[in-house]
Amino acid sequence: MWHYSIMILAGLGEKERSYLQHLNSSNRVVVGAEDLMGAFELSAVQANLSLSRLCKKGWLQRLRRGAYSVIPLHSNSSATVPENPQALAMELFKPCYVSGWSACEYWDLTEQIFNSIHVSTTQPVKKKRQEISSLVFELQHISPKEFKFGLEKYWHGSSQIVVSDLHRTIIDILDVPSIGGGASLVALMVKSYLSRPDKDLDKLLLYAEKIARGTVAKRLGYLVEAFSSPSAEWILKCQSLITKGLSSLDPEGPAKGEIIGRWNLRINARVEVET
Repeated sequence: MWHYSIMILAGLGEKERSYLQHLNSSNRVVVGAEDLMGAFELSAVQANLSLSRLCKKGWLQRLRRGAYSVIPLHSNSSATVPENPQALAMELFKPCYVSGWSACEYWDLTEQIFNSIHVSTTQPVKKKRQEISSLVFELQHISPKEFKFGLEKYWHGSSQIVVSDLHRTIIDILDVPSIGGGASLVALMVKSYLSRPDKDLDKLLLYAEKIARGTVAKRLGYLVEAFSSPSAEWILKCQSLITKGLSSLDPEGPAKGEIIGRWNLRINARVEVET
């Protein structure tokens, strides 16, 4: 239960104090009209109007239309940075998961520091880069079927976070290298993955098959072969997943570079292969 200061009591009416107390006690990262409608028998219009008033008075922070966060009582500002950006993403973009470079950071695949949180969501994405409450989210739309495998959950305080598992993280950044920081950095992450005791080449193939895009298998086969010694059986299975057309290691790179015929892949990004 929250204890309100004299300042808060003076700044809010009786109903608003009740609303704020209820929102605080819910411990939700994101609150909206539905949090007041059921508890106080308000219509959607009444609930949204009450939230808007609390926001104007500085007790709530607007995240986006219809979504707010409660300003901590100890805060000196009405615009605070949420303590748990991943939990905020889980609420704003659900169903979703932490992916790309943010998942790479979570799994210690890179020491690179990124200044935004990458999220894959089944929601329609009109704006890929969104700044919310001083946090930057980079969004990627995925199909619902791609949300059904290769995910893990963990708890951060009272919030459950969904993140791509170690192996799905690799497949995702091979599918779209830009979400891993670009093809050259992705190559280093794959190399890091292959040095780990928990690597699983068969699971990579399983996930590549589920993604069902031949370019993933091309990049996967080339990089695994470049940085390790996969079995002949594994190579044949990976090659069975590739498509006939020529693809690029970096889809955003130049149309030049060595062509590896066995993988139908143009190496148009720097890959440091030890010889």
